[in-house]
Amino acid sequence: MTQRELRDHLFETSVQGILYVLNLPDTQGTRRVARRVCRRLFGNIIEAAVVFDQMIRSESLQAASRWLCEMCGQPQSVAGLENIPPNGPVILASNHPGYYETMVITSLLPRDDLKVVVGGVPYFTEMPNTSQFILYTDMSAKSRVRVLREAVSHLRQGGILLIYPTGQTDPDPDWLSGARQRIRDWSPSLGVMLRRAPASLFLPVVISGILNPKFFNHPVARVQPNQRYRQRVAELFQMLQQFNRPGIGPLSSPRIRFGQPASLGMLMAESPDNDVMMAVQARAKDLLDLHIANRQG
Repeated sequence: MTQRELRDHLFETSVQGILYVLNLPDTQGTRRVARRVCRRLFGNIIEAAVVFDQMIRSESLQAASRWLCEMCGQPQSVAGLENIPPNGPVILASNHPGYYETMVITSLLPRDDLKVVVGGVPYFTEMPNTSQFILYTDMSAKSRVRVLREAVSHLRQGGILLIYPTGQTDPDPDWLSGARQRIRDWSPSLGVMLRRAPASLFLPVVISGILNPKFFNHPVARVQPNQRYRQRVAELFQMLQQFNRPGIGPLSSPRIRFGQPASLGMLMAESPDNDVMMAVQARAKDLLDLHIANRQG
């Protein structure tokens, strides 16, 4: 793919992303308006994506992620990084409060055998260097089954996997309610992965401080029908301001906490009837409670 073709792909997926975030129908008219918006506001974002992809090739994923975090906000506190095993199969299961927590996490990982499960808008699929770290699903049943198989294969080969088990935007636990309740919506595919790749370790991750509260109160965000839509719109406006106002400085102040790893046997022993997902969710809730308490303390 040429650089021009990559930029065209990123432009068209940005158009698709605007329609998704604003919950608009995909029609000729809405696409025409979305393209106008993209031409005016997404140029810097697209160029940053191109540079990010090039840095992965010339340096590393970690270096590219750190570069992006320098613009958007570097981690203000990191706890439990030493809990990540230096090798062997690991499932990192994280909440998903914003638009760049993947880069925050990958900027810290001491490993280069990462795969990230990504769904929805296919923004990264044609980025030649980024895509090698991505397992993409368009959220169809067939696609989800394929990604599940690829994830299990990666774990069986000893790799580390990053997933967002709700598959959707989660409340930022630094200031939005509902983060603990959302853990109940974690996909049972996590349990399937652990059973099909039984040597894998489960390691929960909590990240917060990605979404800046002021964008949650943007007039367009406030008219959305529910908190999830409102948060997606807030993310969009925060990203647009971050990349289009030179000298504004980082708009996020991320905090991140990595939990203790647990084997399949440990998880089965921690729950009645060997319910792996119940044990997984309990550990994730405990880590979230500790993360919130640490901030309040």
